[in-house]
Amino acid sequence: GVGPLLDGYSGRLTISADGLTGTYDLGQAASITTGEYRLCWCQASTRPCNYPEDFNFDVGRLTLAAANYVWPLCTLQDIVFTAWREWQTFDDCCCNYNEAGAVGCKDETSYTYKLCSGYPLR
Repeated sequence: GVGPLLDGYSGRLTISADGLTGTYDLGQAASITTGEYRLCWCQASTRPCNYPEDFNFDVGRLTLAAANYVWPLCTLQDIVFTAWREWQTFDDCCCNYNEAGAVGCKDETSYTYKLCSGYPLR
């Protein structure tokens, strides 16, 4: 299951400091198939939310796509270095350095590892 406790339930709603955004922590799944999903919700304060039919509020569509860069799996691919990218994640940064032929993130004490660690994990 998904959710912070892997039980299928989200975390409690948190509101941003400006009060304009509400966020639920859906946690992380051990594995999940890429694709299109419907995201449905059940208000557990009004019912137990034990059955699929309890989740009757349609939040919308959720699209899961595979990550473009996954460190260290990208080291197993023969990707030709073409240019430095604008990195979005730790994995993207490490993979780009690997493409350039640098030791990079293989050495956790390196400058590159420290640099890439400043980016969020995939």
